[in-house]
Amino acid sequence: MSRPFSFELICLYWQCQFIFSCIPSFIFAFPSSIYQRDSSKNSVKQRIQSWYQELKEGFMFIWVHKQTLQLISLNFLWNFLIWGTSATLLPILSKDLLHTAAQGYGLLGASLSVGIIVGSFILGSISIQNHLFTIVLASLLTHGFLYALLSLATNVWIGCVILCLSGIVSSPAMINQRTLIQQSVPEEKLGRIFIVLSSIATLGFPLGSILTSGLLVWIGNSYAFILYALYGISLITAVTIIWLWNRPSKEIDHAKNI
Repeated sequence: MSRPFSFELICLYWQCQFIFSCIPSFIFAFPSSIYQRDSSKNSVKQRIQSWYQELKEGFMFIWVHKQTLQLISLNFLWNFLIWGTSATLLPILSKDLLHTAAQGYGLLGASLSVGIIVGSFILGSISIQNHLFTIVLASLLTHGFLYALLSLATNVWIGCVILCLSGIVSSPAMINQRTLIQQSVPEEKLGRIFIVLSSIATLGFPLGSILTSGLLVWIGNSYAFILYALYGISLITAVTIIWLWNRPSKEIDHAKNI
């Protein structure tokens, strides 16, 4: 028996939404002033050169400042390995692995959204000023673990619980990474840094979806659970490497304080 047409439409929407979401980011990243009518070609050329110069300065600033570079790199990997791949894997998790119809698929998607909302409220109700970078790393580490755990889900309710928890634990990373950038970047450079952050991070959505689609063609939908484990473990590995990379500097700072 074939799937309901409504289920196909829902799956198509989830698979395409992240790809379409990247379009406004790239459009708005390019300064709107360039598209304003200007009778002088030299003026337009100067505006373009000015934008490229600002973008170049943004990349140079990020390259020099280790924590900002790590945050942007992790944000890209997070979108590439988790959010971008989830759009393609979630319909397969629902139908081929958990054997549910459109209702179950809707529950899975809603559970993640509810978790993000709950996590945002929890984070907003408490005041955390210190160790924000460590909190971001812990948030990403836990999200990677829960994403890998989805490979072991045996029914839709277990999947809903895992996705809800994933939304809750992802909230600290979503909020605190921008707070860290605002604290560490001079105010006059914030616009340039956020342009780079949004562009690079958003690029991860379509790349993750393309990679997952290609792998599914190769291994088949019935082995999609392997990809959940693979992507989750990959994020855990990346976060762990950065965590360990930062430990020596923290130990040196602690020794100096003693």
